[in-house]
Amino acid sequence: MTLLLFTGVYCRAQQDSIVPFENAYKRIYHITKTAKEEKPVMNGRLDEDFWTNQGEWSDRFVQIIPYERKIPDSPTRVKLLYDDKYIYVGVYCKEIRPDKLNRFIGNRDDNSMGDLISVAFDTYHDYRAAPEFNLNLGGNKTDLIVTDKLNINLSWNAVWEGKTYINMEDSCWTAELRIPFSQLRYNRSDEGVWGLHVRRIRRQNNEVQNWSMIPLKNNGHVFSFGEMHGMTDLPKPHGIEFLPYVMGKYRNEPKIAGSPYQKGNSWGGNVGLDAKFALSDFTLDLTVNPDYGQVELDPSVMNLTAYETFYDEKRPFFLEGKHILDFTNGSDMMFYTRRIGAAPSYTPQDIDNTNSFADRKENVPIIGALKLTGTNKRGVTVGMVQSVTARSSAKVTRNGTENTETVEPLTNYTLARVQKNWEGNSLLGGMVTSVNRALNQPYLEDLMVRNAFTAGIDFIQYFKNRLYYIDLKGMFSSLNGSREAMTILQTSPVHYYQRASASGYLGVDPNRRSLNGTGGYVKAGRKGNAKWAFAETFSWSSPGFDLNDMGYMKETDNRTNETEIVYRQTDIWKQFRYNAFTLTQKNQWNYGGIPFSNDVALRWQSMTMNRYEMDVKETFVWNRLDSRMLRGGPDMRLNPYFQTSAKVNTDKSKWMMFMLKYEGNHNLDGYNQFNTLSPSLTFRMGNHVYLSGQMDYAWNTDHTQYIGTLKSSPGSAGPAAPSLTYLMGHMDQKTYGLTMRLQVNVTPDMSIQFYGSPFTSTAKFSDFKEAADTKSRTYDKRFHVFSEEEISYSDDMYTIKSAGKEVSFGNPDFSFNEFRSNLVARWEYLPGSTLYFVWEYRMSNQDNRYVTGWGNNLDRMFGLPATNTFMLKINYWFGL
Repeated sequence: MTLLLFTGVYCRAQQDSIVPFENAYKRIYHITKTAKEEKPVMNGRLDEDFWTNQGEWSDRFVQIIPYERKIPDSPTRVKLLYDDKYIYVGVYCKEIRPDKLNRFIGNRDDNSMGDLISVAFDTYHDYRAAPEFNLNLGGNKTDLIVTDKLNINLSWNAVWEGKTYINMEDSCWTAELRIPFSQLRYNRSDEGVWGLHVRRIRRQNNEVQNWSMIPLKNNGHVFSFGEMHGMTDLPKPHGIEFLPYVMGKYRNEPKIAGSPYQKGNSWGGNVGLDAKFALSDFTLDLTVNPDYGQVELDPSVMNLTAYETFYDEKRPFFLEGKHILDFTNGSDMMFYTRRIGAAPSYTPQDIDNTNSFADRKENVPIIGALKLTGTNKRGVTVGMVQSVTARSSAKVTRNGTENTETVEPLTNYTLARVQKNWEGNSLLGGMVTSVNRALNQPYLEDLMVRNAFTAGIDFIQYFKNRLYYIDLKGMFSSLNGSREAMTILQTSPVHYYQRASASGYLGVDPNRRSLNGTGGYVKAGRKGNAKWAFAETFSWSSPGFDLNDMGYMKETDNRTNETEIVYRQTDIWKQFRYNAFTLTQKNQWNYGGIPFSNDVALRWQSMTMNRYEMDVKETFVWNRLDSRMLRGGPDMRLNPYFQTSAKVNTDKSKWMMFMLKYEGNHNLDGYNQFNTLSPSLTFRMGNHVYLSGQMDYAWNTDHTQYIGTLKSSPGSAGPAAPSLTYLMGHMDQKTYGLTMRLQVNVTPDMSIQFYGSPFTSTAKFSDFKEAADTKSRTYDKRFHVFSEEEISYSDDMYTIKSAGKEVSFGNPDFSFNEFRSNLVARWEYLPGSTLYFVWEYRMSNQDNRYVTGWGNNLDRMFGLPATNTFMLKINYWFGL
């Protein structure tokens, strides 16, 4: 009897500490339009009459992590008010351990540190995307756009105010936010309903609280927001904002003797303007002569593949509204913003820096760009981009005679995106892009596509409260230009029409003037609020499909079927807060019907109770034909191999965090192996200094590394040999890299950031061989290894005489060294107005010889000639 009584009391206590799902999910808050004419003083205190005598406090927040729907011991409440200009947000955060409050300031737009509150508004209530405002206890502000798929765009910047205050007597801290309506895009409607999400994070135990619960196994992030009622009688959007800038720059670089262009130093300057206009339901963004000298540098890479290196976009103008302009198929994307203002496509020929010299153009200037985005009252979302890059020329001097050569033509980029949303459960949309070049020079017309058009359509339908879904996407591309340009396109790594394996259905047509193709996918599955999820996907990319004039893609000519099964455990289980297991099986064929890749993968993601995180994935590939290894030559069969990726990190809320990442490829026969090990440490020192460092070490042993395709000449005996020799060799490569970051936040509006990265990659080649029966199941039959009698070495050149042919090639050994760094001092002297000082330091060199060890390479690296760039930039924000 006593046991039954105890059990009943315990169960009742447990039930009282858990908020029922229906009371925690999709809550409703009624906002109040303030009747007070006086405005609150922005000090974070919430003790004025403005806050104490009007509006209503919300229900207590519920805990999401570590225990979903548990009533937290440190309760939180929120109050929202608005007038004709602003939304006011006040958050009260009780704290049972005030001595453990985390007051680290952090850098602007970094919401990963410090105790934090955030508020997000689904202003159109269309469940697609929401502007979010974060304020941490140190006073640091972060603004971002979060989408329903939980994609984050931190480059969206708004002008708003936020302050915090700690009350140790009451064991609490409070936050006060004032957000102008001019920074939000919304529709005025009689319903007056917005989506609302308010969150608190306690770093001492990584506890997450929500005002309205978003389940960990949710049916969509923005879809799961609560609702804010009462958003009626809103001001008419009339935001007009201007952000002019002026910039001065000094550059000191290595001098080239005799060059009239690289004289050792230069001065420069620039002026430009960003502007924003509210047009009814839409926003027009304009940039004229933009400059992005303050953004962080791209990392150094050593790319030995046929594929183009992908770099993340970091320029604010092109990142804002990214969720609207997103149109992807896996890693393929219709809009890759870094195509606009990229490096010139043409390089002046026969420049030896002895008798001939050329001016250097790092990037093509952007004359201007327009962007129109927004959603109307009928749920139609529109995105348009129009950008023009300048005709760019380089001065060239050959034998004392100077000429001007165009290195990039005047180019127009156009994009239009539209999507219709029905209650967040059905989405139908389309997208078109166009690139048009004014090719007035014959050498450019022979090199570049004149016109490139792409079009796509997408559709998503959800069922049973978003538990199940169907996702469809189709794309079409059409490119045209001269015969020479189309031949270059057909033989590029994206297509390789000259492949012997594709001779039955492809082949280079030298008379072709256009290239067309399609791509897309059909996907169906289950992923909502359930432990088990699955997906089945069929995707394709036809041989003539090409997105690379305005988008990004690695290769075409593939059909793919992928099956995925996921188990997600989000409740506490023994020593784990979270676990997810994903099983994936994928098969790929080319358009000739040949299966070229088959693999199976298992991934485990978890977080322990002491907040250690792990992510491990193991992939086994039992069939692989690489159609790009020999750069247009025959397909090369690879032996079965394992791909491993693993990441583990300690508690991110601690003052020190350690992370270890590993990636590796290992053939079962042991011939080829690739390993990358990346340990990193981050330190939080006091409330103002943050330091991180990551070491990257890769060792690569490849017995079949591609070296080059050589044209053979007849040997001294016998008839003429085949015209092409696909040359490979054994490569031992070592790559070292160190990435260092330091940030000092004097105040939330004043910071200093340093980024520095020495990088070395060095390789030695031996055991040279040529392609033979490349598809053979027997490893040794895929190539012929040249014997000592067949190959000789003299004056840094190898000569091969074999089977009646003779070829020569230079020593492929290399040592590449590069150091890149920049120092950015930032002061937001007024809301939205910023002063920057930037110091950029670079040095880079590649030798055609092998230098052992990182120490020897570092000694050489820091003896290289360096380029120093100093920039002072100031902008001023004002609105009308």
